[in-house]
Amino acid sequence: MTATVLMRPEENHADSRTNAQPRESDVVLIIDDLGIGGAQRVLDVQLRAMQHGNCSIRVINLSKPTPASEKVRALGIELVEIQQNGLFDLESWKVLSSVIKKWRPRVIHAHLVHATIVGAILAKMAQSRFIVTLHSQGPIGQGWRDHVKNFLERLALSYCSDLVVACGPRVAKMQSKRVGRTPMNIIENRIDTPPSLSADERSQVRSSLGYGPDDIVVISVGRLAVDKGFDILIKAFRQVVAKYPDAKLLIVGGGDDYARLVKVMNASGTERCVQLTGPRSDVGRLMAASDAFALPSLWEGLPMVLLEAMGAGLPVVATDVGDVSTVIKDGAGILVGPGDEGHLADALSEVVSNPDLRIALSDRGTKAVRKYTDLESYSEELQSAYFQSAQRKQAK
Repeated sequence: MTATVLMRPEENHADSRTNAQPRESDVVLIIDDLGIGGAQRVLDVQLRAMQHGNCSIRVINLSKPTPASEKVRALGIELVEIQQNGLFDLESWKVLSSVIKKWRPRVIHAHLVHATIVGAILAKMAQSRFIVTLHSQGPIGQGWRDHVKNFLERLALSYCSDLVVACGPRVAKMQSKRVGRTPMNIIENRIDTPPSLSADERSQVRSSLGYGPDDIVVISVGRLAVDKGFDILIKAFRQVVAKYPDAKLLIVGGGDDYARLVKVMNASGTERCVQLTGPRSDVGRLMAASDAFALPSLWEGLPMVLLEAMGAGLPVVATDVGDVSTVIKDGAGILVGPGDEGHLADALSEVVSNPDLRIALSDRGTKAVRKYTDLESYSEELQSAYFQSAQRKQAK
């Protein structure tokens, strides 16, 4: 086990604060890791939305440091990183116990499964209010460890949590049985205003990827995993490029499914029109340089990449999973069934071939996503969940 403790330079010691005590309204956010993913993006936006609020915020990362660790510290937020090797890592529990006793937070807020289990125990130690955010509708894994973690998470949700936060109404409804009688609030994800590019910058980004001005670039972003449906997207794109040779597919993200997706590309003959970039730190710029966005996921919550793509003005084709349809409605995008390669190909072909449709979808999508850029209301909703009596919002 490796335990690394990283704090703000001005707060390396507890006695550096007035009376050596945390403010009563302290909040500790705990997460499985600070890698690349939707929950991590939610946490990032949450920290920036709340950093100037009335409560002080601290973060516990239950994994090794990543580039995102530097971003947390750059906000002036105290960060402890403990690479916990399983729930029975006694050395890490000693560090966690020491940290939580020193901080004595009023609220502990967990993101992701492992953090939910660990956070429930820490909240009992500190007698803190315990809140969990559920990010997805997704099924549990099939291994025995996944089943054990699912069981423990359900216990934490049903018996140890004071409030569960769902990222959207459909996720709340899908997760209601796992939550039991614990109150549930719906706090929808938010995004920053996406970056814009000048015509010259857009041309430069496209050129760096090997795309010309006449290419129609469809971008898709996410962790390379089976549940993201990228194999289905690649196969569907074979049908698109057969009709429209200028169509290009850009898949951005890293993950364990990379080698399999390369095989899918080779088998489908799409290696010349499909590009896997791996992880990128400039996703916003890549979106701004693209012409359309595809979300082929088999399950989701309220995807940050979907909101970011719509905020960037991209016309969207997405699978009807999780809370995608709560955002894409009234013509703000095109919905297809999850795993439906044929309909996905048809929808993408329609968007690629029709510039007027792309403009219409872009306009509607930009209007639909506007409310998801309101970080002030996001901060207010979170603080209400933290410090006021929670009322259950029933998913309809």
